[in-house]
Amino acid sequence: NSFFNNTYELDRSMATDLKVAVVFGAQGGLSDVGKFVAWEAAKLQAVGAVSEVRIAAIGEGDMSSADVTYPGGKEALKEALGELAVTRIDLDAEGAKEELARVVDGAAVCACVGNRQPLMERVVARATEMTMEAMEPGQRLVALNSFGIGDDFLPTRGFVPRLWWVLLNTFWRPAKRDLLQQEASVTHSNLDYLLVKPVGLTPAHAPTGEWKILTKWSDSNTIAFSVAKHDVATFILRETTHPTLHRAIVTIGTEHS
Repeated sequence: NSFFNNTYELDRSMATDLKVAVVFGAQGGLSDVGKFVAWEAAKLQAVGAVSEVRIAAIGEGDMSSADVTYPGGKEALKEALGELAVTRIDLDAEGAKEELARVVDGAAVCACVGNRQPLMERVVARATEMTMEAMEPGQRLVALNSFGIGDDFLPTRGFVPRLWWVLLNTFWRPAKRDLLQQEASVTHSNLDYLLVKPVGLTPAHAPTGEWKILTKWSDSNTIAFSVAKHDVATFILRETTHPTLHRAIVTIGTEHS
């Protein structure tokens, strides 16, 4: 069954020694997911479910701000991130690779960097590749990509898939190239990866604690094209601390109502 509820029980005997690294970008919808991952990871550390959480923010901008509009969401995230120790990394700066290496050393890694929006800097592939270069073979990596890129197990008919195809192949071609490059780098790596492709990350969509993932084409008509950023983050962290999908690609959305 591809449907999960995110209220899972932690096996502390397995997770106590686990270190988690979260790499997110300062701007963009994909980066917003990473900010929620960092928040949730810090909660796990607070209850002893993981031994250490290291966080890196890539690029310029307000790393504690996210585009979420449901009541209380933006404020709660900003307050939580303001209390966390975050390493700011400029990918162009001398020593950036060494800083990333310190963050990911010996940890299970979540990489949620960049965006799909037009007119923003394309950093998904570059940031992910620099993160991967600092990792050891077999190390766990859960990275965020996008629906509409490669195999996403989604129907090709219907308004949303067709509109997204048009956007990715016209106005958003730079974003498509960036995401395709990231996918190729991750799937050809020697890491224990999971590539997560969210549908629309709707700012007004409050977390529900539920999601739907697709792992094969036969599931393609069972998903809605909207999902909460916070719910995607919870799924990503779950697969980081308690992996069930290895060297795999999934699309994540919500169950059709």
